[in-house]
This record gives sequence, structure tokens and C-alpha cells, in this order.
Amino acid sequence: RVIDIVEKPKPEEAPSKLGDAGIHVFEPVIFDAISRIKPSVRNEYQLTDAIKMLVKAGRTVVFKKIHLHIDVGTLRDWWKTLHLIDYM
Repeated sequence: RVIDIVEKPKPEEAPSKLGDAGIHVFEPVIFDAISRIKPSVRNEYQLTDAIKMLVKAGRTVVFKKIHLHIDVGTLRDWWKTLHLIDYM
């Protein structure tokens, strides 16, 4: 269960050794949270801000640890990854 999430912390400030590698599955409530977040100092909308908003509102957000690294440096690798995700 997620209790906090930090966007791009400095290594010495990271609260754990876990990282978010970018495959997400959310309930539709995430879109409401995303619509309410403000852009970061880099003028980007951070998914981590929406996740924090859900956690603060008492919603359960779960992080599933998957020991898998996939290089998608080529179009062929990316395509293979799309098919792999269907089985996760």
C-alpha cells in the first residue's frame, strides 16, 4: 500500500530504494485527481501528484513489485512489450 510517493528525489533524499518504472493500472478516479493537479515547476503534470492526492483522500493505492526490466529501445521491442503487458 502506498503511503507516499516522491517525484525524482535526489538519491540522498529518497525515502526508499523502490522506484516507479511506469506501468500503471488505475481505477477511473485517477482522472478526477489528474484534472485537479497543478503543473510542476518544469510545467509538467506529475502522476505522482495525483497519486498523493488519492492517498491523502483515503483511497487505497497499491504498488505491485514486478522484477522485470524490458528494453524498449526499438519499435520491435516496444511491440513485444505491448503483448507482454496483456499477460501481467
